[in-house]
Amino acid sequence: MRVTDPSSKALVFSQYNSTLEWLQRRLPEEGFSFRTITGSMAQRKRARAIEAFQSDPPTTVFLLSMRSGAVGINLTAASHVYLLEPCLNPALEEQAIGRAWRMGQQRKVTVKRFYVKVSSRGSSSVLNLLLFPCSCLSGLECDRCA
Repeated sequence: MRVTDPSSKALVFSQYNSTLEWLQRRLPEEGFSFRTITGSMAQRKRARAIEAFQSDPPTTVFLLSMRSGAVGINLTAASHVYLLEPCLNPALEEQAIGRAWRMGQQRKVTVKRFYVKVSSRGSSSVLNLLLFPCSCLSGLECDRCA
């Protein structure tokens, strides 16, 4: 992300607070400034985090829990969306992607979904492909359909 466009911003969604907490420790070590939203945050604190991400150029990563950050937030400053785990609810994934890909977006949005390797030979999980078919929206670049 930073290599291709240093001004680009990313949304990183996880279903697990432990993953978000790990990233909160690692991102500063890698030189990333970030904001975060979790289900336990007060509304005022959420609003401040959103405003900082949208308007502060050095803040390039927004960490969000899938349930609390996927709905009802406009985050068009982001042009990259990372879904760290497959979600059992494809509509929730689409909502998460929709935080960046919506009216007012000035950039092309890319989406990266992460999957777990299931064999020692390195083959991808066919089960993931069957359970989580891609439902790309037109105009959206998806790593599974590109």
